[in-house]
Amino acid sequence: MILAFDPSCPLFSSGREVQLNQVLLSVARQQHQIAYPAPDELARLIPGTLWLLYGEMVRQSYKNATKANRQWVRPTNCSTCDPQAIATYCGLQTMVLVENASTDGGFLRLVVDKLRPGLRRHFVGAQPNLDVRQAGGIGELPKELMRLHGERASSRPSGSAPARIVVLCDSDGTQPGEISHNARLVQDAGRAAGVPVHVLDKRSIENYIPVQALQVVSEVRREKVAAVAALWKLAPAAYDHYPMKQGLTAAEKARTASLYASDIPIGAGLGDFMEDLLRNFYHTVTTKDLRQRDHANELEALLTLLEENL
Repeated sequence: MILAFDPSCPLFSSGREVQLNQVLLSVARQQHQIAYPAPDELARLIPGTLWLLYGEMVRQSYKNATKANRQWVRPTNCSTCDPQAIATYCGLQTMVLVENASTDGGFLRLVVDKLRPGLRRHFVGAQPNLDVRQAGGIGELPKELMRLHGERASSRPSGSAPARIVVLCDSDGTQPGEISHNARLVQDAGRAAGVPVHVLDKRSIENYIPVQALQVVSEVRREKVAAVAALWKLAPAAYDHYPMKQGLTAAEKARTASLYASDIPIGAGLGDFMEDLLRNFYHTVTTKDLRQRDHANELEALLTLLEENL
């Protein structure tokens, strides 16, 4: 985050060195940047021992923050500011809550690697800034969202401070504009908690994998050849909502007949392929093909949401 503190913030008052050290440590770890006050004024506000330790890192942080095209996070009422809460908040990891940490988390990492590699550093290190948490299915997401929010709510400053929690889930929609009842419940929980929820426009994470990558997979996993041949025939909107794992049932094909040509076979699915793709065929997903598959720039919006909560 890009942080802006009022010079009158209680964090700079006498006796708050421990909390101030926690905030400056988060800057040193490159979790956050301080854009205001400027370094020369901060040097007067911060005790000399802390400035000797963190001053140069604060100056570098300031340069990067003032160049960045991102919103500043600034509490709106310093008279109610709790320095310990701010220190706790700045030290939190950003949590990304997903249905399955292995596949959904791996998909998110793939999207970062291909589309916004500058975010990679938040996934790595002894103390990564990002923590991908598994809810255990879309039905569990609202409960886990509210639990995590409850644990963190007391440390979240007033004003524009982000939740530091992002929720990602499939739409499970069988056609454009449709999302499942469970996805709507996740959205409702997010609104109640003030936590951003990104429901995928496409049916599932599998629908974002380019057919070019799956073609390479099928050359090794020969049992997938027929399913990939069916995918090549799909128009973009049909590919967006095709049941990638199990293939079309007769009932679904009849219900969504406007999406699919008559020669698309029943049951031409790839099985549960994401784990295999992420482990063994990661290299087959190119940035160009992924951008083309993401024809609405939705994944860029997801990454921006993630960045805003770091």
